[in-house]
This record gives sequence, structure tokens and C-alpha cells, in this order.
Amino acid sequence: MHSETLDMFEGTQRPATAPHRPEPYGGTAPYVKGSETSKQAALSLEPRRGSLQYHVLACIRSRTDYGATDDELETTLHLRHQTASARRRELELKGLVVRTQHRRKTRSGRNAGVYVAAEHAEAPDPSLRKKLVNIMHVPAL
Repeated sequence: MHSETLDMFEGTQRPATAPHRPEPYGGTAPYVKGSETSKQAALSLEPRRGSLQYHVLACIRSRTDYGATDDELETTLHLRHQTASARRRELELKGLVVRTQHRRKTRSGRNAGVYVAAEHAEAPDPSLRKKLVNIMHVPAL
């Protein structure tokens, strides 16, 4: 795991219910098992992966509880779908990003899931929301 990856998320708050999770995929970009080209592509991305995660998380956080779809991340950050969705998924596995129940239309008119930073996630249970407000200083609804 790169020290750059640890530093950029320093101070990030996770919900009380989200335990610290290990780096997804063993700390490297995922690739298709048995595909040498996929493995090479993943390895070539490795020096920028932490930076890409940082930008994806910053974009999602900047939208507070409105969040972002993968399609919106792609267009805002000028990333390919595979790159944007993979970095968002890694953040989701780390507990930093949460999928909401909301959907929005993509450029192609299809419905897409909306993701928010964990600190902007609505707790399904009011008592859990109260805990998050107390622990994370999230504004009460």
C-alpha cells in the first residue's frame, strides 16, 4: 500500500457502523485473472490510482448529500467509465462512499445509482442517524 494513499484520506470520518476496512483488492488495481493485458493495464495505473481515488472522493464530497452517479463522475472528472466506476467502488469498499436509494438519469437516459460520501449518508434508522450526528458532527435533519 502506498503512503500517498494513506495520507490523502487522513482525517476521513467513517460512520460508527463502518469498521476500518483493509485496502480492497489487496492494495492494487483489480484486473481480470488470466488476462495479461488486463494485468498490465492495472499495473500501469498503479502510480495514479491513489490520486484518482482522491479526486473521485473530493468530487463526491463537494456535492454533499446530492451525491454523484458514475456518469456524473466521468463527465466532471473527464475519466473513462471503467476508471471512474472502479475508483468509486474502491472508495465504497473502504467505507468512504455509500450508495443511496436515489437514482438519476445518465446521459443515455438510463437510471443510475447515486453515491454520497459516508459522512453525508442518511442512516436508515433514526437512532443510528443520531449516533452519526453525535460522533461525526453531521448536521441533524
